[in-house]
Amino acid sequence: MFTRKCIYMLHDLFDAWKKQCCVIFANQEWIVWDFQYEPPIFEGDEFQLSDAFPVFANVYQVRVTMKGNQSFLKCNCQLYEHCGMPCSHILVITNEIEDTMIAVQHQKVLQVNYGVAESKLSTQLMKATSMQNIHEDMGMPITNECLERSSNPTKSCLNLDIHEYSSDYPLLYNGTTNDDYQKAIFVLTHNNAVTKQELRLEFSQTDASPQGLFSECSSVISIHILLVCVRCEVILICIYRFVYVILHIRFGLYDLV
Repeated sequence: MFTRKCIYMLHDLFDAWKKQCCVIFANQEWIVWDFQYEPPIFEGDEFQLSDAFPVFANVYQVRVTMKGNQSFLKCNCQLYEHCGMPCSHILVITNEIEDTMIAVQHQKVLQVNYGVAESKLSTQLMKATSMQNIHEDMGMPITNECLERSSNPTKSCLNLDIHEYSSDYPLLYNGTTNDDYQKAIFVLTHNNAVTKQELRLEFSQTDASPQGLFSECSSVISIHILLVCVRCEVILICIYRFVYVILHIRFGLYDLV
């Protein structure tokens, strides 16, 4: 039904969703991300640029949009708008691919039958293309049944260590931990302007051992005490000089020191 290239890309996208972390943070609204760090590889990298090359951590937002009786899933990665097929961020939510999720241009019959006079298939293709253009900015079309399953995932789809007795938002999918969620919130609060290197550094400092944190606090306290002593010494010197000037003016004492 679909072209070979389309099928190949769909297989790749469907496999990619297994790496994604997913959270339902509100009714019919999800956030999806993958923070696994794979540094780029440069041929003949003499200056070790792969370690310094910034790789940004992105958190994608998926939400439901409606037009008439038709439901859509819209992801801000905009893969569907550009390529006409569901992204891995949507597939981690639906866990299935429907025919309606794939744009008309990927059908094998399109090039041969589109625009053929007195052809029912051509009429259907032209109608589907027109509807696709009308709904251009709405996102990926989805059936109501699939949307219902996606909006109400079963317990087996969720992290049971957290949601075995709770169904309150945010709902973390299976394989997503609280630490993963905190990292995603950190990236979102910085408008997706955090590199994976910076993210790893930020949370390695947060997750430091208690002994390391105690040593760091002790060092900070010692520095503060030293600064206070220096400031006190400066204040005493200023007072001493002020008194010297007053005595010099009032009594003409030159040999006070």
